[in-house]
Amino acid sequence: VGNGGVFTEQKNISNPKQNVWVIYTYSVDGKNGQDGKDGVNGIDGQNGVDGKDGVNGKDGQNGIDGKNSLNNQEASNSIEDKDVADSID
Repeated sequence: VGNGGVFTEQKNISNPKQNVWVIYTYSVDGKNGQDGKDGVNGIDGQNGVDGKDGVNGKDGQNGIDGKNSLNNQEASNSIEDKDVADSID
């Protein structure tokens, strides 16, 4: 009964003042739930009741509170789909 996580990264290196945008979206239908999924880059990702996903050999946790760990950076998202975006004007 975990929340499904969809990870989307967009990196813009043409502008040195542009930071990396990391967008986290969640589905409510329990994707990445109780069945095991294949890992990324030949590394097994673990999916259980709490919806753990392995991304690039690192575990991201998707739970009721919708916390994710991506490249050792945590973003807290609720069920109503929030975006995390950092940029410099």
